Amino acid sequence: MNQVVLPLNLGQMMAALVVDMETATTFAIAKKFSRKAIGLLNLSDYIISGDTFYSRNDNYEALETEVDSRIREIALHLFTLDT
Repeated sequence: MNQVVLPLNLGQMMAALVVDMETATTFAIAKKFSRKAIGLLNLSDYIISGDTFYSRNDNYEALETEVDSRIREIALHLFTLDT
């Protein structure tokens, strides 16, 4: 199995415990039916700079299009890997 190891565990660093319920459900159902699953999450708010869903910067549309394209590329690449 391929595994990505992140160099920094932000959850521990920030003392955060977070569960994305939709992704958790996807993984639970995949496990039940012995299927592969992957979760790619895109967090679009950057509160530190003031960019949120309600107040976006001028480049938001272009950035969103680019990020969505990259996410699709990653998903397709991961789909082609043998585990």
